[in-house]
Amino acid sequence: MKKIFVFILMFVFVFSISLFAADLDTAEKLSYYGEYTKSNQMLQIILEEDPSHVKANILYGRNLIKQYRYQEAIEQLKEAIKYASDAHDTTNLSWAYNNLGVVYKNLEKYEEALKYYQKALITDETFNNQKGMAREYNNMGNIYHNMGEYGNAKLFYRKALWINQELNDKEGIAIAYNNLASFHYYEDNYKKAIEYLNHAARYDAQLPFKANLATDYRNLGIIYESMGNDQKAKEYYDKSLEINKKIGIQKRLLEDYRSLSLFYESKGNYNKAIEYIKKVIEIDRNMNLDRLLQDQARLKRLKEEMGKK
Repeated sequence: MKKIFVFILMFVFVFSISLFAADLDTAEKLSYYGEYTKSNQMLQIILEEDPSHVKANILYGRNLIKQYRYQEAIEQLKEAIKYASDAHDTTNLSWAYNNLGVVYKNLEKYEEALKYYQKALITDETFNNQKGMAREYNNMGNIYHNMGEYGNAKLFYRKALWINQELNDKEGIAIAYNNLASFHYYEDNYKKAIEYLNHAARYDAQLPFKANLATDYRNLGIIYESMGNDQKAKEYYDKSLEINKKIGIQKRLLEDYRSLSLFYESKGNYNKAIEYIKKVIEIDRNMNLDRLLQDQARLKRLKEEMGKK
């Protein structure tokens, strides 16, 4: 069975100046670093003052997605859609549709996800929001890939790449290359996947914030592990972990620890696998994630497997 390759969803969100701009900026930074509960506490204060604040509603919904609280996220994002529609705020309307698509993607309700991505795309096309269109093309490519419509997936990834190249958006270009790499990975074309990931890493290395570069490295680790090159795989997993430790984003550290736990489990090294899944569980608790029980069950299973040796 193939390991799960890390697709990158296109997230672009710019806060405008307002009465709550400083609080929103702080809430967004807290969210970016995985402090979802603290971010939501700030957003609740903003929404108590102004329940129709579109951006606060969207960020709250995004945080709930990151916490795997999907039903609550759906309700929050539908509120954002209502208020954005009332205010004729097309930029945030498409953004809210996009995030609702993310929820349904995570729930594996792909037709529903596609419906909301298409709503976002139609909105962005109507108002010629090129950056938003590239975001939707990337995310729709992910959906088509999950639905087994690989020709459409590749087409939409390429559409995203072309727009981002026209915009000279280095982050967007890198994301499109990463997703094209994922396409070739699942096609067992590892050489092409590595080629695209190296393109992605070249662009991500030019950005001041290195989180996506870490994702590129983790994906390279997945490919090399699939090829049976454990030394290279471990090298890239460690590179990803090194970057994310410096950045300090708990959610990204969690994914690194999970990758390393799975890596060591596949080699029969249950001590190391347990060491890393314990780190995952610690972050689950700190971030109040609904995955906690699932990861605790995996820890129990690993201990049972180690006891059989």
